[in-house]
Amino acid sequence: MAIDRSQVHHCLRQRTLLTSAGISGALFALLPAAALICLLAGYVVAGVCWLVIGVFTIVAVVGVVLGCLALLFGGGGEISGGGFAGLCVGGICWAALSEWQSSLETTADHTIAACIGSATFVVQNVFVGMGVYAWSWLPLFGSLLAAGAVLATVGLLRFETPVKRSLFRIAYTCPRCSHRGLPHVRCPTCDALITDLTPSAHGVWTARCGGCRAELATTDLAGRLKYPKVCANCSSDLDNKSLGRSREYTIAIVGAQSSGKSTFMISALHHLESICAPQESLTIEFTNEDEERQYREGSRRLMNRKFPAKTISGGIPSAFNVTLKSADGRDRLLYLYDAAGEDFEDQDRLEDHSFHRFIDGIVFIVDPFAEPRFAASLSDDQRKKIQPATTDASEILDQLITFLEKRRHIAAGERFDCPIAVVMTKTDMMKVRPKSSQSVAAREILDGMTSVEARRAYVRKLLCRCGSRTFLRTVESRFQTITYCDWSSLQLASAGSTTKTNPFSWFTTRCWPGSRSWSYSEAASGPGEQLATKQQPRGIGRLPLVRGSD
Repeated sequence: MAIDRSQVHHCLRQRTLLTSAGISGALFALLPAAALICLLAGYVVAGVCWLVIGVFTIVAVVGVVLGCLALLFGGGGEISGGGFAGLCVGGICWAALSEWQSSLETTADHTIAACIGSATFVVQNVFVGMGVYAWSWLPLFGSLLAAGAVLATVGLLRFETPVKRSLFRIAYTCPRCSHRGLPHVRCPTCDALITDLTPSAHGVWTARCGGCRAELATTDLAGRLKYPKVCANCSSDLDNKSLGRSREYTIAIVGAQSSGKSTFMISALHHLESICAPQESLTIEFTNEDEERQYREGSRRLMNRKFPAKTISGGIPSAFNVTLKSADGRDRLLYLYDAAGEDFEDQDRLEDHSFHRFIDGIVFIVDPFAEPRFAASLSDDQRKKIQPATTDASEILDQLITFLEKRRHIAAGERFDCPIAVVMTKTDMMKVRPKSSQSVAAREILDGMTSVEARRAYVRKLLCRCGSRTFLRTVESRFQTITYCDWSSLQLASAGSTTKTNPFSWFTTRCWPGSRSWSYSEAASGPGEQLATKQQPRGIGRLPLVRGSD
């Protein structure tokens, strides 16, 4: 349903423009018409005077001539009497004409001169001199100016959406179909779907519903965000309260099948909510109760060492929305896309990933046990317990780069401007054996570090030892901004084993200038860091007793 289009803004109505044009035309023509009437009146009076003179002259001449003829040729009787009467009338008219002619001529001349003077004064001194010819068009000019101001306001207000998108990163992204654009709204009175609630000639700041004629705000500034919103593409309800109010940041979680993407997303959100957010006086808000319940249930399952179900491939991946609420009002709306691993193995399936056109960051999940060195040494029993990813990271990365080059129109060999966080999972199941030391879990060494750079460097070394050198070369040659993180879902189940690096916080601090980093502090080197930097890892291919799976 559309807005009520039966009425147009009063400044844009034809009747308003015609009325103002009529008033201006009347004001413009009034003084020239008065001057013309004055001239006509003068010439009429002069004409009357000269008419009187002419009539008396004719009567006098005719009376004298006829009287003389009658007396000369009448022979007496009635004709002679008529001729005598004609001579009398002619004489009287001639006498009157002789007495009045000068006065009538003077009156005619003075009247014409006075009228010409008055008309000249009206035209030259008043109409032209006082600018009546110009300001008489003020009503029409004002009406056109008002109409132009209304149209300019409409045009300006229609830039609200692109301005919010370009300057404030607010694009009204639909989490289900990734469509970006102004959503439709439902009338709060009659629940009708309004598809064109924007400033127009039928309503600048407010417009009427086409069903119930209730007044509705046409802009976000005027209050349009308070109405229920519906995606203009897939007709899904957009019930996130932060949509249209908070900056939007899109993060794609990429990885092979069974690499632990879903587990990572839930556990990383738990870490963000329970550890990172309180440090920055932030709170996490979910879109609705159903999504929050889904997240809480996933967290409980991880606490009980039960892992989420496999993500089903097919169709357009939906985003999981999380709003980071700040006390100063600088809220951030995160879109977390957890697509099925099968999608990254086939370019045709990736075509549905339209969100890659505008992603702000990539979390690339690397399962070390699917990398060449580890994968070759796994026994059937170990493979069954660990459930490694089905494809190594290098193949997934090649597919992703090919797709991004096409989607983001990047030439082959150019670097991508979106940051990427390479996350190595299952570090709790990896054992490293430093020189002259017993084997220990890689995660224990990583948790003992306090330097950001040392921890990242150690993760990168572990990836090299796993046989991921090709993957690392590709990542570092194609992306401008890279970080390396380690992750383990056992942080939810084991006290004191909290993984300190959170990729979500890394992305958010990049988008939140001036905010303190949410990862571990860059303190002095601890024992764990010394172990990592001075004693290089070796024997990573040896597998520990499997304690869980990501």
